[in-house]
Amino acid sequence: MAVPTTLDHAVKTYSLPQAYWLAKAADLAYKDEATIEQQAHDWGFPTVRHHHTAFTPPFPLQDTQAYTAASDRMIITAFRGTEGW
Repeated sequence: MAVPTTLDHAVKTYSLPQAYWLAKAADLAYKDEATIEQQAHDWGFPTVRHHHTAFTPPFPLQDTQAYTAASDRMIITAFRGTEGW
């Protein structure tokens, strides 16, 4: 498979190219906010929101970071993974 060059905002079923773009979106969650916003805009998402949630006991996690990118046809929400204990 050749590396896909565009993200299809209209796709409704599984496709290998779409899986590639969703993996890129997941990786992007580990970048800084400015990088996330620029890349999301480059992918055709005019709206980007960052999410930062601090948890308190009984949750074992320190905090959660994520972003949501939206266009008129697609929404992606990507979370960062957990950090080491």
